[in-house]
Amino acid sequence: ISGLINSLLNQSTKPDEIVIVDGGSKDNTIDLIRHFQRKDKRIKLIIEKCNRARGRNISIDIARNEIIATTDGDCIAEKQWLKRLSEPFKHKGVDICAGFYTMKADNNFQKASSFFLGVIPSRFDESFLPSTRSMAFRKRAWEQIGGFPEIKGNSAEDSDFNYKALKLGMGYARVKDAKGS
Repeated sequence: ISGLINSLLNQSTKPDEIVIVDGGSKDNTIDLIRHFQRKDKRIKLIIEKCNRARGRNISIDIARNEIIATTDGDCIAEKQWLKRLSEPFKHKGVDICAGFYTMKADNNFQKASSFFLGVIPSRFDESFLPSTRSMAFRKRAWEQIGGFPEIKGNSAEDSDFNYKALKLGMGYARVKDAKGS
């Protein structure tokens, strides 16, 4: 979590707020977040035992801004990530923006599986639907979609979110150089 928070605090476009929901960490994650909170008042921490989708919905619900950017606790956002991910919202027809991300791989198994679980640059095209690892959307779009589905055991809440957005005719943008890992 320290790597993620540092990467968010060091963005070229500073976030107005950073909302983190801890759904049940069993390590020192909460202590680390509280350490960062003492240094930067933009960081909000909510502790609630819940699944990922519920945590996402809680954080988005309390966020004050119209444009919401999401990533995951084990990700690192490149310095220009937020700037590039939020640029397409200058256009009224953009409701959701997909950023690119690379899968982390510490061993050969992870490297091999990353080809199936992630996306390679050549497949990041107009058909790519965003992952919550690198995604932004208008809060009103999230409200219209009904948030991320909080179904127990669902590990594809971002896919379900995207499918509903497509059915509603929402406008997508894709930014290959808005990177996270």
